[in-house]
Amino acid sequence: MLSILRCETAKVWKKPFLLTCVFGLLVINILLLWYASSDCSVPVSAYQKVAEELQDLTPDERADFIEKQQERASALYALEQIDLIKAGMGELGETQITRLKEENPNLENYREEYQNGVTLQYANSIEEEKTLWDKIGADSVTREEYEVFLSSVSEKAEILSSISIFGDSSVDSYEQESMKQTAKQYQQLDNVVVSPGQSKGFLSTTDSIATDLILLLLLLLFAAVSIFDEKQKGLFSLIRSMPNGRGKTIVSKIVVLIVSSGFFTVLFWGSNFIYCFFTFGIDNFARPIQSITAFIGCPYPISIIGYFVIFLFTKWFVYTIFSMSVLLTSILFERVSTVGFVTTALLGIEAFFYFGIEPLSPYCLL
Repeated sequence: MLSILRCETAKVWKKPFLLTCVFGLLVINILLLWYASSDCSVPVSAYQKVAEELQDLTPDERADFIEKQQERASALYALEQIDLIKAGMGELGETQITRLKEENPNLENYREEYQNGVTLQYANSIEEEKTLWDKIGADSVTREEYEVFLSSVSEKAEILSSISIFGDSSVDSYEQESMKQTAKQYQQLDNVVVSPGQSKGFLSTTDSIATDLILLLLLLLFAAVSIFDEKQKGLFSLIRSMPNGRGKTIVSKIVVLIVSSGFFTVLFWGSNFIYCFFTFGIDNFARPIQSITAFIGCPYPISIIGYFVIFLFTKWFVYTIFSMSVLLTSILFERVSTVGFVTTALLGIEAFFYFGIEPLSPYCLL
C-alpha cells in the first residue's frame, strides 16, 4: 500500500508542468489579492499604524479611541468643506454648510486645531483620514451595538413564541422554529466582550474569491492528471486489471488528493494571510470574531484566529469534495473536455442552490 501511495504521489508531484502551474498560480493569486485589496483612498501605512496603536488597548479603550478619531476626522473634513463652499458660494452653499454642521455637532471643538494647521497622523490628507476612520468604524462592533443585536434576537424569539402560544403550535413555520433555536444559541454569547479594531487585513485575507477560483482550477488539474495521464499512455485499463489496481490504487489516489488539497489550502490562504499581515497589519487575533461587523451574527464564542482555523478546515473539506468529484468524472469519461464541462455544470448547480435558497428556508441544510 505504501509503495502504491509513493508511486501515486510521485506521479503527480514530480511533473515539472504541474509544479510550474502551482508556482504560477500562487503568484497570480498574490497579484489578484493585491489588486482587489488595494485602496487608493487610504495608504496602507495608515492601517498598519492603527493596528499598532490599538494593540495594547482594552475593548472599551479601543471603542473610545476609534470614536474620537472618527469624530475628529469627520469634523476636520467638514471644516475643510465649509471653507471650500464659502470660497465658491453658490445657491446651495448655505444649505450644505447647515447640513455639515448638523452632521458634526462637535464641530467647534476642532476649529482651533483646524485654523492652526492640522497635523495629519495617519494619511496624507484630511479626506483620507476621514475615509480611513469611516471604514474602520463601519467594520467595528462596539459593546453597545452587540448588546442591541443580542437583544433584538431575543425579542424576535419572544414575539414568535407568543404568536405560537395563541396559534396552533403544531403548525409552527420553519422560520419560527429556526428563530427559537437561534435565540437559544445566542444565549451563550452574553459574556462575549467584543473589541472593535482594524479589520482590513483579516477581511482582505478571507474575502478573496480569486483564491477560491484558482484553487478549484488547480485541483481540477491535479485530479484530472492523476487519471488521464494513465489513460493517454494506455495504462489505465492495465493497472485496473492488476490485483491491487482497483481498491488500493484508488485509495492511494484519494489520499494524495486529500493531502494535496490540504497543502494547497494552507499554501494559498496562508500566503493571503502573510501578505495582508505585512501589508495592512492584522489587529489582535484573540478578539472575538463578533467584533467585526460582517461576523456580528456568528453564533459561536470563538476568536478571530479560531475562526480562521475553522475557515481553513472548511475550505480543505470543500476542496477535497470537489477534487473527489473531478476524480470520479475523470474515471467515468474519456475526454478531458467532458470532465471540464461536467465539473463546470456541477459548480453552476451548486451556485444556483446557494444563491437561490433563502437562509431560513427548510431546504437550507446548513
